[in-house]
Amino acid sequence: MMPHTSEFSMGSDIADLNNDGYPEIFTTDMLPEDDKRLKTTQSFTSYDTQQARLKNDYYDQFMRNNLQLNHGNGTFSDIGLYAGVAKTDWSWSALIADFDNDRNKEIFITNGIYKDVTNQDFINFLANDERLERIMNGEKVDFKELVDKMPSTKIPNYLYKKKTDKLQFENLAKAWGLDEPSFSNGAAYADLDNDGDLDLIVNNVNQELFFYRNNAETLTQNNFIKLELKGESKIPMALEQKFASSKAQKKYS
Repeated sequence: MMPHTSEFSMGSDIADLNNDGYPEIFTTDMLPEDDKRLKTTQSFTSYDTQQARLKNDYYDQFMRNNLQLNHGNGTFSDIGLYAGVAKTDWSWSALIADFDNDRNKEIFITNGIYKDVTNQDFINFLANDERLERIMNGEKVDFKELVDKMPSTKIPNYLYKKKTDKLQFENLAKAWGLDEPSFSNGAAYADLDNDGDLDLIVNNVNQELFFYRNNAETLTQNNFIKLELKGESKIPMALEQKFASSKAQKKYS
């Protein structure tokens, strides 16, 4: 049970972030961190509108990233604001993985949209009486020209690393070389060079993709383990297997 969720949830991932054996759920949305973008690109739901939604069986949804803490009894609590991961602008992919082999998982988030379609100044410009009257009268409107007038703002991606045992995170994208402004969408990770750490591939709009080689194996003394599965079945065993270890009531998988 979740008391509320993200409104759009464009991306999501599930992983155990506090190593208690129960997986958390992370969903992305579009709340800006920057106050200027918050004021210029967002409009907010009124109280009356929210109550009307609930009256008609809509769910409590809020336009920010949610980090749903798993209590292990079928209930969750959104701690996104407390954890410092709720505001990453117009976000898409969410990847949760241990990128520096310290047994704690990080959260990588891609974001950016090619045109600021929710820019409030542009919406006011688009909705002036003269332009609306032309549209209503069936007059030809150059929509490409209108779209070309939309603002376009590249935004850096985010990499959150846990800074305390109480599930609070800090954005280390700049320190880790992941903060180039872009219009990023999809992302995937894998150990592409077999050196024991996870590399990143990020897809961008109207821009070359990012291919990030992870240098954790040379920058840290952290260890990793590789497992080779063998068996008689023709079905790949990795599809059914999960490995975990525990230490001092902490579980790692």
